[in-house]
Amino acid sequence: MKLPTIEQVEKAIKIPVIRWEGNCSGIAQGLLNAGLVKGKFCYGVWWGPISDKSSFRGRPFTHHAWIELKDGKVVDPTRWAFEGIKPYIYIGISGKEYDKGGNRLREKYMRPCPEYDPIDKKIPIKFSPQLKTLVLELLNQPPVFTARQLSWLASLPTDYLEPYTRDVYEALIKVGLTCLIPIDNRRDILGNRGQYKNSDKNMARTG
Repeated sequence: MKLPTIEQVEKAIKIPVIRWEGNCSGIAQGLLNAGLVKGKFCYGVWWGPISDKSSFRGRPFTHHAWIELKDGKVVDPTRWAFEGIKPYIYIGISGKEYDKGGNRLREKYMRPCPEYDPIDKKIPIKFSPQLKTLVLELLNQPPVFTARQLSWLASLPTDYLEPYTRDVYEALIKVGLTCLIPIDNRRDILGNRGQYKNSDKNMARTG
């Protein structure tokens, strides 16, 4: 695809490039809102190199936003901020430096599944037979599903739930547990569906 120039983006989103650094979400969303790029907004973690010339120097990783195209490539209007070079708009493959939803970071710090505790709140959630087999295996075969274990399930990196990630999320939403799902993963898998509503009554009692 033909990318807009820095000048065209500045004019369309009304934000000068001097203010782009540290505003990756606003700039990426601005390109989409202005129709300069057609793709999906992504937010996660940047694991790529960070130059000593960058204002982010010294960080092993940092949160970041970019645009994902239908062919899987990335459009990143603020990648240059990590590279410490002149502003440009990057387009290329989505390599390991782009961690959509922060799932690599989530995996790095994930804890084992909580043990089943009969005093925990029980959640009457329904899964399809195939999905139930996967969920039971992940949760160490509990006799019933508890709020604490479902919270752990919802927070898993999406790769752990494939090919049933969407089904798991939809099942959690049906029982009012939308807020247990990390928002960046929910947006990636479900788009605008399943947004938190006041009807998510179970959230107040899952602690």
